Amino acid sequence: MNTRLDPKIVAQVRSLLSQGYRIGTEHADLRRFKTSSWQSCAPIESSNDGQVLSALEGCLRDHAGEYVRLLGIDTQNRSRVLETLIQRPDGSTPDLSGTVAIKSSNGRASSYATVDSNGGSSLADQVRALLSQGCQIALEYADQRRFKTSSWQSAGLVEATHFKQVMLSIESTLQEHEGKYVRLLGVDPLAKRRVVELIIQRADGKPVNLGSTVTASVSTASVGSTANYGVSAGGSGLTGEILAQIRGLLSQGFRVAAESADVRRFRTGSWQTCPPIESSNEHQVVAALAKLLSDYEGQYVRLLGIDPKARRRVLEVIVQRP
Repeated sequence: MNTRLDPKIVAQVRSLLSQGYRIGTEHADLRRFKTSSWQSCAPIESSNDGQVLSALEGCLRDHAGEYVRLLGIDTQNRSRVLETLIQRPDGSTPDLSGTVAIKSSNGRASSYATVDSNGGSSLADQVRALLSQGCQIALEYADQRRFKTSSWQSAGLVEATHFKQVMLSIESTLQEHEGKYVRLLGVDPLAKRRVVELIIQRADGKPVNLGSTVTASVSTASVGSTANYGVSAGGSGLTGEILAQIRGLLSQGFRVAAESADVRRFRTGSWQTCPPIESSNEHQVVAALAKLLSDYEGQYVRLLGIDPKARRRVLEVIVQRP
């Protein structure tokens, strides 16, 4: 196997070393990779880039046929600042174009920003909010063919509940399923249902605009709990969060629609389609949705984001409760 390091790996290592971090590695076979049961490789004690790169090459060679990930370690805080996949079992190197060392506002490197260099903070906010409400994170993926038929495949439930570990697990999944669609699920373990479905990676590699994603508030006090996006019970006014959600969907070329359900239908998941919103103009869409909320006052209403090309939903969000 060719063990010559990819230039992007070399740049990553040098960037971490220049910030005073140590380099480490972990490996996993296919079975362990699926359960995120990584094993530590031999420690790299040196901080000399030449020696570190030589040790890293040896690690990849020793663990040929396995997944290997690079670690950036803050020795002062005894914490990891980066985890990035650098080898697959077939010997190929994942795309590392978005995994450069990024400093956060406090001057320390942030591993969360590597998940999506164009919107990682919004993804981090979404994950943090879900975890704070007791939700679990799961991931699904689909190639172009399966995406068009909504035949998603499970990438597994993220067993970790600590924010850093969850974000790093998400990053590993994105790298493993490079060239495919990946969506994040927020799961309410008490109600045993999904509260959020959010596409976080596209098959064409184009950045996913998460800047308008709003955080979920999960109620565990009632049957059929799900996401609440800032609409009070019986309220028909659109909040700033909902407006931002609509703006984000329209900016990505998606259409907006809505469904309604009374309490009985809501508990059985029997949603009914509301009159269609034909416009793609933000002001007209907002006006149409506000009218729907008024028309269906006393019922659940959920906002839909629809990809007209793939003819599938990219988002389902409850925006009104009885």
